[in-house]
Amino acid sequence: MTGIVSYAAYLPLFRLDRAEIGKAWGKSGKGEKAVAAFDEDSLTMAVAAAQQCLAGIDIGAVDGVLFASTTSPYNEKQSAATVAAVLGMGAETYTADFGGSLRCGTNALRAAVDAVNSGSLKQVLVVAADCRLALPNGANEMAFGDGAAALLIGGKGVVASVDSIYSMSDEIIDIFRSDRDRYVKSWEVRFVRDDGHGRVVPQAVKAALAKNGQSVADFSKIVVYSPDQRQLQAVTKSMKLDPAKVQDTYFNEFGDTGSAQMLISLAAALETVGAGDRILAVSYGNGSDVITMTATPDVAS
Repeated sequence: MTGIVSYAAYLPLFRLDRAEIGKAWGKSGKGEKAVAAFDEDSLTMAVAAAQQCLAGIDIGAVDGVLFASTTSPYNEKQSAATVAAVLGMGAETYTADFGGSLRCGTNALRAAVDAVNSGSLKQVLVVAADCRLALPNGANEMAFGDGAAALLIGGKGVVASVDSIYSMSDEIIDIFRSDRDRYVKSWEVRFVRDDGHGRVVPQAVKAALAKNGQSVADFSKIVVYSPDQRQLQAVTKSMKLDPAKVQDTYFNEFGDTGSAQMLISLAAALETVGAGDRILAVSYGNGSDVITMTATPDVAS
């Protein structure tokens, strides 16, 4: 049985009140966002999450590290190798970086599950972190927050089995940043929400459940990436999901943490489920990954 053996989330200590941002531009804002300290970036946050995830676990038994981020501090240097070195892993550890879209976190998760299922690796650490910059006075300045998450994937001591993964790709230019851009850019808000997230997520979930012969009623917890609270509520309504089952993304507490958000929310969901509960997790970014899981009795530990 392949699945999640251990998990952790990391959020920076500092918070920036959105009302404070609003004062600078004559706007209003609710809640706050997590802000990395001067000596933090996506790589250091990933290491912090990984250290928590591997607490009490034999590092020598972890033979793979996958790092996912759209904001790696290096354009040409593997961050996963750095994570492995800081954690004290040997040179024989398999390392790889994932990026290019906010779906890279679940892209890495799928690669880890496939590697364990195939037998090429035994235990794989998946870390996702983002520290995204928004254009000052832009629509995303109040939304973006910084954070990281880590999952250890293996075949023994599993707290939540990964039962299925359905993936679809979608070519759309909604949220983007070229190799010349410092700030994340996006098209008109309604286009991004309706033709992007609001179209792809329901389509992917419908296809995944049809393939598995399931319905949303079969799941105790539903984790969905969303750029903000309003869009999460809109998708919940359009898909006729039970709001009580939909995991809070904590947008008002620390903002949209990009590629790490879905894994952070999944970690929060795993804190509340019991043995036998099924979890539906959905990412977004030029397509979607839909993952179904079942909590085992070990989830209590």
